[in-house]
Amino acid sequence: MSKITPTTQFKRQYKVVKKNHRWRPIFNGKVSSDTEVRSPWDYIIDCFLTDRSIPEYF
Repeated sequence: MSKITPTTQFKRQYKVVKKNHRWRPIFNGKVSSDTEVRSPWDYIIDCFLTDRSIPEYF
């Protein structure tokens, strides 16, 4: 799988979640176990695209 195509329902829910202050660390935080500085959101998307397993703490 090389591309994730969001559905209409996902886009609506994403907008709602993005505005919620409780989700701010997910989109703006940093992954501590990664060598690159990325948000947890970007890390999970990368795991999906590269077929890696997602750590249990997520």
